[in-house]
Amino acid sequence: MHFLFALLLFPLGEDLGSSGLFQALKRLQTTARVLYVADRPAGEDASALTYLSRGMGVEVALLSLTRGEDGSNRLTAHSGEALAGLRTLELLKAAQYYGCEVRFTSAIAPAAGGRKLVDEVVAVIRQFRPHVLLSSREALGVATEAFEAVAGDMVKPSKLYTRVDKETEPWTVRLETGDYDPVLGRSYAQFGREGKLWHRSQDTSLPPVRPGSAPAFYRMVRHRMPLQAEKEQSFFQGLEKETVPPAELAQLAIQAAQGFSMTAPEVLAPVLARGVATARALSLHRTAALWEKALNQSLGAELEANPSVTVAVPGQEVAVALTFHLRTGTITRTIGAPIPMVRGASIEGGLVGGIAPSGAANQTKLELDPLASWEVTAQSQGLFRVIAAPDAMTTKAQWSRRTPDAKFYEIEDARLIARPLPRPPLLARALYQVEGVPVAVETYVPLTLAPPVSVRVASRRAGVVQVVVRSFHPAPTTVTVRLDMANSPAAQPVRLEKTGEERTVTFRTAPGAAVKGAIATWNGVDYREEFELVTYPGLDSVYIAR
Repeated sequence: MHFLFALLLFPLGEDLGSSGLFQALKRLQTTARVLYVADRPAGEDASALTYLSRGMGVEVALLSLTRGEDGSNRLTAHSGEALAGLRTLELLKAAQYYGCEVRFTSAIAPAAGGRKLVDEVVAVIRQFRPHVLLSSREALGVATEAFEAVAGDMVKPSKLYTRVDKETEPWTVRLETGDYDPVLGRSYAQFGREGKLWHRSQDTSLPPVRPGSAPAFYRMVRHRMPLQAEKEQSFFQGLEKETVPPAELAQLAIQAAQGFSMTAPEVLAPVLARGVATARALSLHRTAALWEKALNQSLGAELEANPSVTVAVPGQEVAVALTFHLRTGTITRTIGAPIPMVRGASIEGGLVGGIAPSGAANQTKLELDPLASWEVTAQSQGLFRVIAAPDAMTTKAQWSRRTPDAKFYEIEDARLIARPLPRPPLLARALYQVEGVPVAVETYVPLTLAPPVSVRVASRRAGVVQVVVRSFHPAPTTVTVRLDMANSPAAQPVRLEKTGEERTVTFRTAPGAAVKGAIATWNGVDYREEFELVTYPGLDSVYIAR
Protein backbone atom coordinates (compact mmCIF):
# COMPACT_ATOMS: atom_id res chain seq x y z
CA MET A 1 0.00 0.00 0.00
CA HIS A 2 1.28 3.46 -0.94
CA PHE A 3 0.37 6.38 1.26
CA LEU A 4 -0.23 9.97 0.25
CA PHE A 5 2.17 11.52 2.72
CA ALA A 6 2.05 15.20 1.92
CA LEU A 7 -1.64 15.15 2.62
CA LEU A 8 -2.94 18.61 1.87
CA LEU A 9 0.14 20.64 0.96
CA PHE A 10 -0.05 22.41 -2.37
CA PRO A 11 2.67 21.10 -4.72
CA LEU A 12 5.82 23.10 -5.25
CA GLY A 13 5.96 25.07 -8.48
CA GLU A 14 8.85 22.87 -9.61
CA ASP A 15 6.54 19.83 -9.42
CA LEU A 16 3.82 21.33 -11.59
CA GLY A 17 3.45 21.47 -15.35
CA SER A 18 6.21 20.42 -17.68
CA SER A 19 8.95 20.70 -15.05
CA GLY A 20 7.07 18.23 -12.85
CA LEU A 21 6.54 15.93 -15.83
CA PHE A 22 10.25 16.08 -16.73
CA GLN A 23 11.15 14.85 -13.26
CA ALA A 24 8.42 12.21 -13.35
CA LEU A 25 9.94 10.84 -16.55
CA LYS A 26 13.23 10.25 -14.69
CA ARG A 27 11.38 8.02 -12.25
CA LEU A 28 10.13 5.83 -15.09
CA GLN A 29 13.68 4.91 -16.16
CA THR A 30 14.65 3.12 -12.95
CA THR A 31 13.08 0.96 -10.27
CA ALA A 32 15.75 1.85 -7.70
CA ARG A 33 14.48 2.52 -4.16
CA VAL A 34 16.36 3.99 -1.19
CA LEU A 35 15.30 4.21 2.45
CA TYR A 36 17.11 6.88 4.47
CA VAL A 37 17.04 6.45 8.27
CA ALA A 38 17.49 9.55 10.45
CA ASP A 39 17.21 9.86 14.21
CA ARG A 40 14.95 12.94 14.12
CA PRO A 41 13.53 15.68 11.87
CA ALA A 42 16.42 17.83 10.56
CA GLY A 43 18.79 14.85 10.98
CA GLU A 44 18.50 13.96 7.29
CA ASP A 45 21.00 14.64 4.50
CA ALA A 46 18.96 17.05 2.37
CA SER A 47 21.49 17.24 -0.47
CA ALA A 48 21.78 13.47 -0.92
CA LEU A 49 18.03 12.91 -0.75
CA THR A 50 17.41 15.60 -3.38
CA TYR A 51 20.20 14.32 -5.62
CA LEU A 52 18.87 10.76 -5.51
CA SER A 53 15.22 11.65 -6.02
CA ARG A 54 15.30 14.62 -8.34
CA GLY A 55 18.64 13.95 -10.01
CA MET A 56 18.64 10.18 -10.47
CA GLY A 57 14.89 9.48 -10.42
CA VAL A 58 15.24 7.11 -7.45
CA GLU A 59 12.17 6.44 -5.33
CA VAL A 60 13.19 7.64 -1.87
CA ALA A 61 11.58 7.34 1.55
CA LEU A 62 12.83 9.15 4.64
CA LEU A 63 12.28 7.34 7.94
CA SER A 64 12.65 9.48 11.05
CA LEU A 65 13.04 7.39 14.20
CA THR A 66 11.37 10.12 16.29
CA ARG A 67 9.10 13.11 15.76
CA GLY A 68 11.51 15.43 17.55
CA GLU A 69 9.43 16.45 20.55
CA ASP A 70 12.35 16.11 22.99
CA GLY A 71 14.13 19.13 21.54
CA SER A 72 13.63 22.79 22.37
CA ASN A 73 11.15 24.89 20.40
CA ARG A 74 12.53 28.25 19.27
CA LEU A 75 9.55 29.33 17.20
CA THR A 76 6.22 28.64 18.92
CA ALA A 77 4.84 27.70 22.34
CA HIS A 78 4.06 24.09 21.33
CA SER A 79 5.49 21.32 23.50
CA GLY A 80 5.11 17.55 23.97
CA GLU A 81 2.82 15.88 21.44
CA ALA A 82 2.01 19.25 19.88
CA LEU A 83 5.70 19.94 19.22
CA ALA A 84 5.94 16.46 17.71
CA GLY A 85 3.12 17.51 15.39
CA LEU A 86 4.88 20.73 14.43
CA ARG A 87 8.14 18.93 13.71
CA THR A 88 6.22 16.36 11.65
CA LEU A 89 4.69 19.13 9.54
CA GLU A 90 8.06 20.80 9.05
CA LEU A 91 9.62 17.55 7.87
CA LEU A 92 6.76 16.98 5.43
CA LYS A 93 7.33 20.44 3.99
CA ALA A 94 11.08 19.85 3.72
CA ALA A 95 10.46 16.50 2.02
CA GLN A 96 8.50 18.24 -0.73
CA TYR A 97 11.80 19.82 -1.78
CA TYR A 98 13.71 16.56 -1.42
CA GLY A 99 11.08 14.75 -3.50
CA CYS A 100 10.65 11.88 -1.07
CA GLU A 101 8.07 10.19 1.14
CA VAL A 102 8.18 10.47 4.94
CA ARG A 103 7.64 7.82 7.60
CA PHE A 104 8.09 7.56 11.37
CA THR A 105 8.37 5.07 14.19
CA SER A 106 6.51 5.46 17.49
CA ALA A 107 9.67 6.30 19.47
CA ILE A 108 9.53 9.57 21.44
CA ALA A 109 13.22 10.22 22.12
CA PRO A 110 16.38 9.13 20.26
CA ALA A 111 17.42 7.15 23.35
CA ALA A 112 14.36 4.92 22.97
CA GLY A 113 15.73 1.73 21.51
CA GLY A 114 15.51 -1.99 21.94
CA ARG A 115 13.68 -4.57 19.93
CA LYS A 116 10.48 -2.56 19.53
CA LEU A 117 12.22 0.24 17.65
CA VAL A 118 14.13 -2.18 15.43
CA ASP A 119 10.92 -4.09 14.67
CA GLU A 120 9.21 -0.89 13.54
CA VAL A 121 12.10 -0.06 11.22
CA VAL A 122 11.97 -3.61 9.87
CA ALA A 123 8.24 -3.17 9.16
CA VAL A 124 8.97 -0.08 7.06
CA ILE A 125 11.76 -1.90 5.20
CA ARG A 126 9.43 -4.77 4.36
CA GLN A 127 6.70 -2.43 3.16
CA PHE A 128 8.92 -0.09 1.11
CA ARG A 129 11.35 -2.81 -0.09
CA PRO A 130 14.41 -0.62 -0.70
CA HIS A 131 17.44 -1.82 -2.62
CA VAL A 132 19.72 0.33 -0.46
CA LEU A 133 19.59 1.65 3.11
CA LEU A 134 21.23 4.96 4.02
CA SER A 135 21.62 6.20 7.57
CA SER A 136 22.72 9.23 9.50
CA ARG A 137 25.49 8.54 12.00
CA GLU A 138 23.07 8.96 14.91
CA ALA A 139 20.67 6.32 13.57
CA LEU A 140 23.30 3.87 12.32
CA GLY A 141 23.02 1.42 15.22
CA VAL A 142 19.29 0.91 14.70
CA ALA A 143 19.66 0.84 10.90
CA THR A 144 22.36 -1.85 11.17
CA GLU A 145 20.24 -4.03 13.45
CA ALA A 146 17.29 -3.70 11.07
CA PHE A 147 19.49 -4.54 8.06
CA GLU A 148 20.59 -7.75 9.78
CA ALA A 149 17.07 -8.57 10.97
CA VAL A 150 15.75 -8.89 7.39
CA ALA A 151 18.63 -11.11 6.25
CA GLY A 152 16.31 -14.09 5.82
CA ASP A 153 13.70 -12.21 3.75
CA MET A 154 13.34 -12.99 0.06
CA VAL A 155 13.30 -9.26 -0.74
CA LYS A 156 15.77 -7.21 1.28
CA PRO A 157 18.18 -4.30 0.91
CA SER A 158 21.56 -5.28 -0.49
CA LYS A 159 23.66 -2.47 0.99
CA LEU A 160 23.83 -0.15 3.99
CA TYR A 161 25.77 3.13 3.93
CA THR A 162 26.29 5.97 6.37
CA ARG A 163 27.27 9.59 5.75
CA VAL A 164 30.83 10.68 6.55
CA ASP A 165 31.70 14.33 7.03
CA LYS A 166 35.00 14.64 5.20
CA GLU A 167 36.72 13.21 2.14
CA THR A 168 39.70 12.39 4.37
CA GLU A 169 37.57 9.81 6.24
CA PRO A 170 37.11 6.35 4.70
CA TRP A 171 34.36 6.49 2.09
CA THR A 172 32.86 4.30 -0.63
CA VAL A 173 30.57 6.53 -2.72
CA ARG A 174 30.91 10.20 -3.64
CA LEU A 175 27.78 12.10 -4.69
CA GLU A 176 28.19 15.39 -6.51
CA THR A 177 25.11 17.12 -5.13
CA GLY A 178 26.36 20.42 -6.55
CA ASP A 179 25.36 19.29 -10.05
CA TYR A 180 23.17 21.93 -11.69
CA ASP A 181 19.65 21.00 -12.77
CA PRO A 182 18.43 23.41 -15.47
CA VAL A 183 14.78 22.53 -14.83
CA LEU A 184 15.05 23.33 -11.13
CA GLY A 185 17.28 26.32 -11.88
CA ARG A 186 19.76 25.44 -9.11
CA SER A 187 21.83 22.54 -7.89
CA TYR A 188 20.41 19.62 -5.89
CA ALA A 189 22.35 20.82 -2.85
CA GLN A 190 20.81 24.29 -3.19
CA PHE A 191 17.27 22.98 -3.65
CA GLY A 192 17.64 20.55 -0.76
CA ARG A 193 18.90 23.37 1.48
CA GLU A 194 15.72 25.35 0.72
CA GLY A 195 13.78 22.39 2.09
CA LYS A 196 15.89 21.91 5.18
CA LEU A 197 15.40 25.54 6.17
CA TRP A 198 11.77 24.63 6.93
CA HIS A 199 12.91 23.06 10.20
CA ARG A 200 12.26 26.48 11.67
CA SER A 201 11.24 25.40 15.17
CA GLN A 202 14.79 24.03 15.56
CA ASP A 203 16.33 27.31 14.41
CA THR A 204 18.28 25.64 11.62
CA SER A 205 20.50 28.62 10.82
CA LEU A 206 22.23 27.08 7.85
CA PRO A 207 24.51 29.03 5.52
CA PRO A 208 23.44 29.29 1.87
CA VAL A 209 24.78 26.76 -0.59
CA ARG A 210 26.81 28.46 -3.29
CA PRO A 211 26.92 27.32 -6.93
CA GLY A 212 29.65 24.80 -7.59
CA SER A 213 30.87 21.49 -6.24
CA ALA A 214 29.12 20.15 -3.12
CA PRO A 215 30.22 16.52 -2.65
CA ALA A 216 28.65 14.15 -0.15
CA PHE A 217 30.55 11.05 0.96
CA TYR A 218 29.11 7.75 2.14
CA ARG A 219 30.84 4.72 3.64
CA MET A 220 29.52 1.19 3.20
CA VAL A 221 28.73 -0.48 6.52
CA ARG A 222 27.09 -3.76 5.44
CA HIS A 223 26.43 -5.50 2.13
CA ARG A 224 25.18 -8.74 0.62
CA MET A 225 27.18 -8.56 -2.60
CA PRO A 226 29.39 -11.42 -3.86
CA LEU A 227 32.18 -8.93 -4.57
CA GLN A 228 32.60 -5.42 -3.22
CA ALA A 229 34.72 -2.65 -4.74
CA GLU A 230 36.63 -0.31 -2.47
CA LYS A 231 35.17 2.68 -4.37
CA GLU A 232 31.83 2.74 -6.18
CA GLN A 233 30.36 4.98 -8.84
CA SER A 234 26.92 4.87 -7.23
CA PHE A 235 24.93 3.14 -4.50
CA PHE A 236 23.51 0.83 -7.16
CA GLN A 237 26.77 -0.50 -8.58
CA GLY A 238 26.29 -4.24 -8.93
CA LEU A 239 22.51 -3.85 -8.66
CA GLU A 240 21.89 -2.88 -12.27
CA LYS A 241 19.70 -5.91 -13.03
CA GLU A 242 17.58 -5.36 -9.94
CA THR A 243 16.98 -1.65 -10.63
CA VAL A 244 16.19 -1.63 -14.34
CA PRO A 245 12.52 -1.76 -15.48
CA PRO A 246 11.25 -4.72 -17.52
CA ALA A 247 12.27 -4.45 -21.16
CA GLU A 248 8.88 -3.32 -22.48
CA LEU A 249 8.60 -0.58 -19.83
CA ALA A 250 12.21 0.49 -20.28
CA GLN A 251 11.59 0.99 -24.01
CA LEU A 252 8.46 3.03 -23.35
CA ALA A 253 10.33 5.16 -20.80
CA ILE A 254 13.02 5.95 -23.37
CA GLN A 255 10.36 6.78 -25.95
CA ALA A 256 8.63 9.13 -23.49
CA ALA A 257 11.87 10.89 -22.56
CA GLN A 258 12.81 11.38 -26.22
CA GLY A 259 9.35 12.73 -27.10
CA PHE A 260 9.13 15.19 -24.21
CA SER A 261 8.22 18.77 -25.07
CA MET A 262 8.15 21.59 -22.51
CA THR A 263 5.47 23.44 -24.49
CA ALA A 264 3.34 20.46 -25.54
CA PRO A 265 3.49 17.84 -22.76
CA GLU A 266 0.17 16.31 -23.87
CA VAL A 267 1.86 14.66 -26.88
CA LEU A 268 3.22 12.06 -24.44
CA ALA A 269 -0.24 10.96 -23.28
CA PRO A 270 -0.55 7.95 -25.64
CA VAL A 271 2.85 6.45 -24.75
CA LEU A 272 2.31 7.12 -21.04
CA ALA A 273 -1.08 5.42 -21.22
CA ARG A 274 0.59 2.38 -22.74
CA GLY A 275 3.06 2.43 -19.87
CA VAL A 276 0.21 2.41 -17.33
CA ALA A 277 -1.45 -0.53 -19.08
CA THR A 278 1.82 -2.46 -19.40
CA ALA A 279 2.78 -2.01 -15.75
CA ARG A 280 -0.67 -3.15 -14.66
CA ALA A 281 -0.50 -6.19 -16.91
CA LEU A 282 2.80 -7.10 -15.22
CA SER A 283 1.17 -6.60 -11.78
CA LEU A 284 3.69 -3.85 -11.00
CA HIS A 285 1.25 -1.70 -9.08
CA ARG A 286 3.82 0.72 -7.63
CA THR A 287 5.34 1.26 -11.06
CA ALA A 288 1.89 1.68 -12.62
CA ALA A 289 1.17 4.48 -10.13
CA LEU A 290 4.31 6.33 -11.27
CA TRP A 291 3.29 6.04 -14.92
CA GLU A 292 -0.23 7.18 -14.02
CA LYS A 293 1.16 10.24 -12.23
CA ALA A 294 3.22 11.16 -15.28
CA LEU A 295 0.18 10.71 -17.53
CA ASN A 296 -1.91 13.02 -15.35
CA GLN A 297 0.87 15.61 -15.39
CA SER A 298 1.13 15.47 -19.17
CA LEU A 299 -2.58 16.34 -19.44
CA GLY A 300 -2.57 18.95 -16.70
CA ALA A 301 -5.07 16.84 -14.77
CA GLU A 302 -6.11 18.30 -11.41
CA LEU A 303 -8.93 17.48 -9.05
CA GLU A 304 -10.22 20.21 -6.75
CA ALA A 305 -12.03 19.16 -3.57
CA ASN A 306 -13.84 22.04 -1.89
CA PRO A 307 -15.92 21.48 1.27
CA SER A 308 -18.42 24.08 2.43
CA VAL A 309 -16.59 24.14 5.78
CA THR A 310 -13.12 22.94 6.76
CA VAL A 311 -14.02 21.78 10.29
CA ALA A 312 -17.19 19.80 11.02
CA VAL A 313 -18.67 17.85 13.94
CA PRO A 314 -20.56 14.53 13.95
CA GLY A 315 -24.09 14.99 12.66
CA GLN A 316 -23.30 18.15 10.72
CA GLU A 317 -24.17 18.16 7.02
CA VAL A 318 -21.35 19.34 4.78
CA ALA A 319 -21.32 19.91 1.04
CA VAL A 320 -18.27 18.79 -0.91
CA ALA A 321 -17.77 19.93 -4.49
CA LEU A 322 -15.33 18.16 -6.81
CA THR A 323 -14.10 19.85 -9.97
CA PHE A 324 -11.87 18.00 -12.40
CA HIS A 325 -9.65 19.82 -14.90
CA LEU A 326 -7.74 18.68 -17.97
CA ARG A 327 -5.79 21.72 -19.06
CA THR A 328 -3.08 21.02 -21.65
CA GLY A 329 -3.33 21.68 -25.35
CA THR A 330 -5.71 24.15 -26.97
CA ILE A 331 -8.85 22.25 -25.92
CA THR A 332 -9.51 21.91 -22.22
CA ARG A 333 -12.21 20.33 -20.19
CA THR A 334 -13.68 21.16 -16.79
CA ILE A 335 -16.38 19.06 -15.20
CA GLY A 336 -17.91 18.93 -11.76
CA ALA A 337 -19.33 21.39 -9.27
CA PRO A 338 -18.01 24.81 -8.29
CA ILE A 339 -17.14 25.67 -4.73
CA PRO A 340 -20.39 25.38 -2.74
CA MET A 341 -21.69 28.56 -1.17
CA VAL A 342 -23.75 28.13 1.95
CA ARG A 343 -26.64 30.54 2.39
CA GLY A 344 -28.67 29.58 5.38
CA ALA A 345 -29.51 25.91 4.96
CA SER A 346 -29.31 25.84 1.17
CA ILE A 347 -26.28 24.92 -0.93
CA GLU A 348 -25.84 26.29 -4.43
CA GLY A 349 -24.00 24.13 -6.91
CA GLY A 350 -23.93 23.34 -10.59
CA LEU A 351 -22.06 21.82 -13.50
CA VAL A 352 -19.63 23.30 -15.94
CA GLY A 353 -19.47 21.52 -19.28
CA GLY A 354 -16.66 21.34 -21.79
CA ILE A 355 -14.85 19.26 -24.36
CA ALA A 356 -12.36 16.51 -23.59
CA PRO A 357 -8.90 16.76 -25.18
CA SER A 358 -7.88 14.27 -27.82
CA GLY A 359 -7.47 10.78 -26.40
CA ALA A 360 -9.58 11.33 -23.27
CA ALA A 361 -13.04 9.82 -22.97
CA ASN A 362 -16.00 12.16 -22.53
CA GLN A 363 -17.26 10.33 -19.44
CA THR A 364 -15.58 11.25 -16.17
CA LYS A 365 -16.68 9.80 -12.85
CA LEU A 366 -16.23 11.79 -9.66
CA GLU A 367 -16.48 9.99 -6.33
CA LEU A 368 -15.70 10.24 -2.62
CA ASP A 369 -14.11 7.42 -0.64
CA PRO A 370 -14.98 7.93 3.06
CA LEU A 371 -13.61 6.47 6.26
CA ALA A 372 -15.93 4.29 8.33
CA SER A 373 -18.97 5.96 9.93
CA TRP A 374 -19.31 8.57 7.20
CA GLU A 375 -22.36 8.80 4.97
CA VAL A 376 -21.88 10.16 1.44
CA THR A 377 -24.81 11.09 -0.82
CA ALA A 378 -24.28 12.24 -4.39
CA GLN A 379 -26.42 15.25 -5.30
CA SER A 380 -25.20 15.68 -8.86
CA GLN A 381 -22.02 15.17 -10.85
CA GLY A 382 -19.32 16.42 -8.51
CA LEU A 383 -21.57 17.62 -5.68
CA PHE A 384 -21.96 15.52 -2.51
CA ARG A 385 -23.52 15.82 0.91
CA VAL A 386 -21.51 14.16 3.67
CA ILE A 387 -22.25 13.57 7.32
CA ALA A 388 -20.29 11.84 10.08
CA ALA A 389 -22.03 9.47 12.48
CA PRO A 390 -21.72 10.07 16.25
CA ASP A 391 -19.14 7.27 16.53
CA ALA A 392 -16.90 8.57 13.72
CA MET A 393 -13.26 9.08 14.71
CA THR A 394 -12.16 12.68 15.00
CA THR A 395 -9.27 13.77 12.77
CA LYS A 396 -6.62 13.89 15.45
CA ALA A 397 -2.98 12.87 15.55
CA GLN A 398 -2.64 9.13 16.04
CA TRP A 399 0.18 9.48 18.58
CA SER A 400 -0.31 10.10 22.30
CA ARG A 401 1.48 9.16 25.50
CA ARG A 402 0.00 8.08 28.80
CA THR A 403 2.91 9.05 31.05
CA PRO A 404 5.47 11.87 30.84
CA ASP A 405 8.37 9.40 30.89
CA ALA A 406 7.03 7.11 28.15
CA LYS A 407 9.61 6.01 25.56
CA PHE A 408 7.07 5.26 22.85
CA TYR A 409 3.78 6.80 21.77
CA GLU A 410 0.55 4.89 22.19
CA ILE A 411 -0.81 4.16 18.71
CA GLU A 412 -3.86 1.90 18.77
CA ASP A 413 -3.87 0.95 15.09
CA ALA A 414 -0.51 -0.54 14.08
CA ARG A 415 -1.19 0.44 10.47
CA LEU A 416 -0.88 4.10 11.49
CA ILE A 417 2.53 3.88 13.19
CA ALA A 418 4.55 4.91 10.14
CA ARG A 419 2.08 7.49 8.83
CA PRO A 420 3.12 11.09 9.34
CA LEU A 421 -0.45 12.33 9.88
CA PRO A 422 -3.93 10.88 10.32
CA ARG A 423 -5.81 10.26 7.09
CA PRO A 424 -8.43 12.92 6.41
CA PRO A 425 -11.92 11.39 6.43
CA LEU A 426 -12.65 11.83 2.71
CA LEU A 427 -10.56 10.88 -0.34
CA ALA A 428 -11.77 12.39 -3.62
CA ARG A 429 -11.24 10.59 -6.90
CA ALA A 430 -11.75 11.40 -10.59
CA LEU A 431 -11.86 8.46 -13.00
CA TYR A 432 -11.39 8.97 -16.72
CA GLN A 433 -9.81 7.21 -19.69
CA VAL A 434 -6.91 7.90 -22.02
CA GLU A 435 -6.53 5.69 -25.08
CA GLY A 436 -8.95 3.28 -23.46
CA VAL A 437 -6.83 3.01 -20.30
CA PRO A 438 -8.62 3.83 -17.01
CA VAL A 439 -6.84 6.61 -15.12
CA ALA A 440 -7.47 8.10 -11.68
CA VAL A 441 -6.59 11.38 -10.00
CA GLU A 442 -6.90 11.44 -6.21
CA THR A 443 -6.74 14.14 -3.57
CA TYR A 444 -7.82 14.43 0.04
CA VAL A 445 -10.69 16.71 0.98
CA PRO A 446 -9.41 19.41 3.38
CA LEU A 447 -12.00 18.57 6.02
CA THR A 448 -11.36 17.90 9.71
CA LEU A 449 -13.82 16.11 11.99
CA ALA A 450 -13.72 17.71 15.43
CA PRO A 451 -15.55 17.05 18.69
CA PRO A 452 -18.45 19.47 19.37
CA VAL A 453 -16.51 21.01 22.24
CA SER A 454 -12.88 21.22 23.38
CA VAL A 455 -11.83 21.91 26.97
CA ARG A 456 -8.55 22.54 28.74
CA VAL A 457 -7.23 23.78 32.06
CA ALA A 458 -5.44 27.02 31.18
CA SER A 459 -3.96 27.91 34.58
CA ARG A 460 -3.91 26.84 38.24
CA ARG A 461 -2.64 29.12 40.96
CA ALA A 462 -3.52 29.98 44.58
CA GLY A 463 -6.78 28.06 44.55
CA VAL A 464 -7.97 29.61 41.27
CA VAL A 465 -8.43 27.33 38.24
CA GLN A 466 -9.19 28.78 34.82
CA VAL A 467 -10.72 26.56 32.16
CA VAL A 468 -10.97 27.43 28.46
CA VAL A 469 -13.83 25.86 26.54
CA ARG A 470 -14.06 26.09 22.73
CA SER A 471 -16.94 25.25 20.41
CA PHE A 472 -16.60 23.48 17.07
CA HIS A 473 -20.39 23.25 16.62
CA PRO A 474 -21.85 25.43 13.84
CA ALA A 475 -24.93 26.42 15.84
CA PRO A 476 -25.27 28.34 19.12
CA THR A 477 -25.04 25.91 22.00
CA THR A 478 -24.74 25.74 25.76
CA VAL A 479 -22.24 23.49 27.53
CA THR A 480 -21.78 22.79 31.22
CA VAL A 481 -18.23 22.99 32.55
CA ARG A 482 -16.89 21.46 35.77
CA LEU A 483 -13.57 20.38 37.20
CA ASP A 484 -12.46 16.76 37.21
CA MET A 485 -11.72 16.40 40.93
CA ALA A 486 -13.19 15.22 44.20
CA ASN A 487 -15.68 17.72 45.65
CA SER A 488 -15.68 19.80 42.49
CA PRO A 489 -17.06 23.34 42.67
CA ALA A 490 -20.49 23.79 41.12
CA ALA A 491 -20.68 23.28 37.36
CA GLN A 492 -21.09 26.43 35.28
CA PRO A 493 -23.14 26.81 32.08
CA VAL A 494 -21.38 28.47 29.15
CA ARG A 495 -23.07 29.85 26.03
CA LEU A 496 -21.09 29.53 22.79
CA GLU A 497 -22.55 31.19 19.70
CA LYS A 498 -20.46 29.89 16.80
CA THR A 499 -17.65 27.65 15.62
CA GLY A 500 -14.30 28.66 17.04
CA GLU A 501 -15.64 30.74 19.88
CA GLU A 502 -13.80 30.38 23.20
CA ARG A 503 -14.82 31.26 26.74
CA THR A 504 -12.82 31.20 29.97
CA VAL A 505 -14.46 29.85 33.12
CA THR A 506 -13.00 30.49 36.58
CA PHE A 507 -13.32 28.08 39.51
CA ARG A 508 -12.15 28.51 43.10
CA THR A 509 -10.77 25.48 44.92
CA ALA A 510 -8.90 24.75 48.11
CA PRO A 511 -5.18 25.59 47.73
CA GLY A 512 -3.26 22.52 46.56
CA ALA A 513 -6.41 20.62 45.57
CA ALA A 514 -5.79 17.76 43.10
CA VAL A 515 -7.37 18.85 39.81
CA LYS A 516 -7.13 16.13 37.15
CA GLY A 517 -8.56 18.28 34.39
CA ALA A 518 -11.84 19.75 33.20
CA ILE A 519 -15.06 18.30 31.81
CA ALA A 520 -17.44 19.97 29.36
CA THR A 521 -20.84 18.33 28.99
CA TRP A 522 -22.86 18.84 25.82
CA ASN A 523 -26.01 16.99 24.84
CA GLY A 524 -25.47 14.52 27.70
CA VAL A 525 -21.93 13.59 26.64
CA ASP A 526 -18.78 14.46 28.61
CA TYR A 527 -15.77 15.85 26.75
CA ARG A 528 -12.40 15.94 28.54
CA GLU A 529 -9.87 16.70 25.80
CA GLU A 530 -8.38 19.76 24.26
CA PHE A 531 -8.50 19.69 20.45
CA GLU A 532 -5.53 21.87 19.51
CA LEU A 533 -4.63 23.04 16.02
CA VAL A 534 -0.90 22.86 15.23
CA THR A 535 0.40 24.70 12.17
CA TYR A 536 1.94 27.90 10.86
CA PRO A 537 1.84 29.55 7.41
CA GLY A 538 3.22 27.34 4.66
CA LEU A 539 2.71 24.05 6.53
CA ASP A 540 0.00 21.43 6.52
CA SER A 541 -1.96 21.21 9.80
CA VAL A 542 -2.75 18.62 12.45
CA TYR A 543 -5.00 18.56 15.50
CA ILE A 544 -3.67 17.21 18.79
CA ALA A 545 -6.15 15.80 21.32
CA ARG A 546 -4.87 15.74 24.89
